[in-house]
Amino acid sequence: MNTVSTLKNLPIALVLGLALLQSASAQTWTLMDETFTQSMKEIEFFDENTGIVSRGYAMNTTSDGGTSWGSDIDFTWTVNALKYTGGSTLFLGTGNGTIFKSVDGGANWSQIGGYIVSDIRSMAFNGSNGIVVDNNCKIAWTSNGGDSWTAIPSDDLCGNLSRLDHVDMPSSTVAYAGGNNGYMFKSTDGGQTWTAITSLPAEFDDMSGMSFPTTEVGYITGSVMNENTALVLKTTDGGANWTDISAGLTQSISDIFAVNATTVYVGAGGNKIYKSTDGGDNWAVDYTHPVCTQCAIKEFDLGGTTLYALFDNGGEHKKIVKLANATVGINDTPDQNTFSVRPNPSNGIFSITFQKAPVQLDVYDVLGNLLFSKGNLSLTNVQLDLSHLSKGIYVMKAFDGTGASTQRLVID
Repeated sequence: MNTVSTLKNLPIALVLGLALLQSASAQTWTLMDETFTQSMKEIEFFDENTGIVSRGYAMNTTSDGGTSWGSDIDFTWTVNALKYTGGSTLFLGTGNGTIFKSVDGGANWSQIGGYIVSDIRSMAFNGSNGIVVDNNCKIAWTSNGGDSWTAIPSDDLCGNLSRLDHVDMPSSTVAYAGGNNGYMFKSTDGGQTWTAITSLPAEFDDMSGMSFPTTEVGYITGSVMNENTALVLKTTDGGANWTDISAGLTQSISDIFAVNATTVYVGAGGNKIYKSTDGGDNWAVDYTHPVCTQCAIKEFDLGGTTLYALFDNGGEHKKIVKLANATVGINDTPDQNTFSVRPNPSNGIFSITFQKAPVQLDVYDVLGNLLFSKGNLSLTNVQLDLSHLSKGIYVMKAFDGTGASTQRLVID
């Protein structure tokens, strides 16, 4: 059944009720049966079922949500980063600093340019803008969908004193990058220029994860300098200030993923996935690996509404787990910044009245793709023009720095 097409024909009240009913159903992690011969490095899903995993010099694709995987796609260099950008288009970054593009879901690849940076560690895209970071504190950016890249010398950032392991791009202009030795940077022009974030605690050291669900709200994980102690930090003002939300997490944290501003998952080094539904104020174990006691989550990835997590201890327990409907019902949170939307449904033009400002306003499609983002709206009355979007259901999220409110929008 085509759920999206069916929902388009339902009254908005019934749509909201259906989403709440779905969110009330049991949400459990499924341990997939695949066992690869090599350690897994990256996982990237296009939707709930279609995805690709890298394993050093080889990759494999799936079309059934990881139940089965295709034969090896051999590669000349190690595949360190994978990023899906829409349609059947994928990009990958290699251990020797080259970038490749596929337009057929990963079956065939073509190199883009030469040696753009050094050992690529992470990659992010938002619209036609993209960014890669490497192990020598060098960054490269694109503004034409990855067809060409411009590198920023490491001397302009941290001068080879750090590697950059993580980059996230919550909008087409705002991006964050970070790595070891406490280095973190922010860009507001799509990665062309960067400013150092100097507000991190002095004891924050090796960054192990980063997730920014909005341009202002973000989460990073790392360790306390010279200690094997987890440190999870949260910002609600674009990195100007940080709050320690590590309480309740006793093990080292290997990665973090924020579904939205308040629902967050972290992978703990001992074999657990923790979840918070209140922005990190409280944590609870959401999944425990049944066999491996020393497995780390290498990466989270959201495919449609299904959240995938990659367990790997470098040995025999190389496993993928998935959580279906991870985003269903999450957007139906109690209003903390109550607002009204009129008309709804509409032809794409919505008038929104907030009780307080400023707010961060984001609009997503039903697969969780960010379509519109606007921060620091100082007015309590806003006209939102989404008339360029196709008919259907969308989710609008407003965040005022203390809580998130959401509303489903219907364009008919």
